[in-house]
Formats: sequence, C-alpha cells, structure tokens
Amino acid sequence: MKGTGAAIAFSWDSEITIEGTSNEELSSLVITVNGVASSNLQPSTSNFSEEVTLQPGSNAIVIEAKDLAGNLSQTSLSITYDNIAPTITVTTPEEGALFNQINITLTGTVDDLDAKIWINDIDTQVQEDGTWAGEIQLQEGENSLLIRAQDLVGNESSITLDLTLDTQAPVITLNPDGGTLNTNSPTLIVSYTDEGSGLNLETLNITLDGSDITNQFTIHSSNSQLSTSNLSEGNH
Repeated sequence: MKGTGAAIAFSWDSEITIEGTSNEELSSLVITVNGVASSNLQPSTSNFSEEVTLQPGSNAIVIEAKDLAGNLSQTSLSITYDNIAPTITVTTPEEGALFNQINITLTGTVDDLDAKIWINDIDTQVQEDGTWAGEIQLQEGENSLLIRAQDLVGNESSITLDLTLDTQAPVITLNPDGGTLNTNSPTLIVSYTDEGSGLNLETLNITLDGSDITNQFTIHSSNSQLSTSNLSEGNH
C-alpha cells in the first residue's frame, strides 16, 4: 500500500466503511480514528474493509499497513461527520401576510453558506453573508410555501410560510341605486361583500355631492345605513 497525503470528505452517517487495496499482500493493518485504534486487521489478501465510528465534527483517520517483509506505509484522511441540518429563517414576508400582486420576493437567512435553498422546488442562491432572496408567483387565495435548506452531506431542514393573494376588489351595491325619488328623506343603504381576504372597514369612504359623509352612517359588517332628511331637489 502506498502512503498518501490527507484527503478530506464529509459524511452524514456516524458509521462508515473504510475500504482499500494494497499493491502487495499485507501482514498487518491498523486503522485509527482520532488517535484511537479502531482495528488491528490480519488481512490474508491485499484488500481490506472495516467499519469505523465517527464523532461529530472533524475526524482524523490513519491507516498503517505492513507488508510481509515488515515495511510500513501510512495514509491518512479527514472526514467531517455532520448530522446537523442548516437553520433557515424567513425575514420577509411575515406569516399570514396578504398580497394583491402575483409576484412577490421572499428573503431570509441560513447559517450554512454552502447550503442550497429551494422555495417550492425553485432554486435560490445563498449570498456570502448567509442571506438569500427568491421570487415566486402566488395563486389566487391561500398559498402554502415550502422553504427547504440542504447542506453538502444531505442534512435538510424546512419551514412553511402561509400567504394569501387577493386581487379581487370588494363588491359594492347601493339602495336606492339611482333613478328618481319621491321623498326628500330616503334611507341610504350601502352594502359590501368580499370573497377574498375580507373587508377592511377602516377604508370605507362614502361621499355625497363630493362631501365625505361616512361618519353619518351607522356602519355594520355587511352594510352601512343613513336615514336622510331634507335632501335637496336635483341630482346627487
């Protein structure tokens, strides 16, 4: 067996198998992990295979072999055991946010600069400072987005983000809805419905002849009413 410099590898499994071959028959072979002898094999051929246990983090593995004449050779490798998935966060938007535009941008962070990020299977680039950003198209109504992060050895974490897209304006109806009235004190009723995200009555604005009269109405969840008096003749 020829000696070589250290090789570097990664593993997500604590139990791995060291396999190798020598260019001549061996009399003994010792594998050490982090300075502790894992085995002292007596191979009958030039091939060897041994299962070793890794510790979290970097593991120094040294393989020493002797041929039948007692000549010693050594090779080493470094294997990093990583069973910790990346930690991913979403900075914007917030959970449950409402949108009236189809295209939105998600931003966030991940604690592993080598991780890959997907938003609903759309690949997203991780920047040098650990931030990421990706654009996605929402569907009308409720959207449940899956954001996944995977490190180099396959450890994966994920979070979900529920958002709502509502591009439909509320429907407003008036009673009376026009025409000629035979009274100067009609009851005005403004009705409104919304099948999307719901109504925000704080934005309700009712004007008569250009003047805001919203605060004169009795406001309910589905309509607002005003009993008028002394409405002037003419168009309004």
